[in-house]
Amino acid sequence: MSVTTATFSDENLKHVRTIYGNVVDGDFLSTAILQAKPLGDKNGTQQTYFTSVWNQKWYTFMPSDTAQMSEWIPLVFTERLSNGNVIYEAEVDYVNSTGDYSNYPEGDKYDFARLEIVVDENNKLISNTIKPYNVKLSDDGQETIVFAKTAGGLKIGDQIRFFSQNYDTTTGELFFNQESEFVTLQKAFDIQVEELQFEDMDGNPLDYYYMMLAEDINDNRAFSTLQKAQKDSAQPSDENGTLPF
Repeated sequence: MSVTTATFSDENLKHVRTIYGNVVDGDFLSTAILQAKPLGDKNGTQQTYFTSVWNQKWYTFMPSDTAQMSEWIPLVFTERLSNGNVIYEAEVDYVNSTGDYSNYPEGDKYDFARLEIVVDENNKLISNTIKPYNVKLSDDGQETIVFAKTAGGLKIGDQIRFFSQNYDTTTGELFFNQESEFVTLQKAFDIQVEELQFEDMDGNPLDYYYMMLAEDINDNRAFSTLQKAQKDSAQPSDENGTLPF
């Protein structure tokens, strides 16, 4: 089984993820952000992490039965549960079909939100939850995300647009890229898995690259070296059962 590996030195690591995506104008535009797991024992402060090589398949959904094209969901791995289910999140703008937006500024009649989906080891959707939030700015300029007290699943008539999590390869800074216009759900939300291929402005297929991202409890980031990714068609597995990709 092919794997991606990287070694980090940090006593206070919060999580390590492997990011697969394309490089465009010096920016690393992510397609899939997967779980990285410890490989073997820690050597002093150093720990090697691995992720099975991505097979270029990822989650999409059909907004209606008559849609001509599926919508890519730029999800970020969040947590693997003890029963094998996996939690992912996506950053979205959200319009609640039963919400009141009369007091919102013109042109901004939507909520900031996170879409959480839970899938089983066979990539079947267990649940989805939409989590609207506000961003509070303190006197010293620090931003704090405050989630609403109530949250439910996406429903028919809701509108949603997606943002992917990306990185400047020179500075390592995180930024979000809008990946769609608003899409209206005309059927119950469900997911599927498709092979993805992105193109440049001239229609040429873009190569995939990967790097690992380690973040500690203070939100400091460390990146592994950017490398060209090789497609692995095998379905990898580990002690927790079948991995998503």
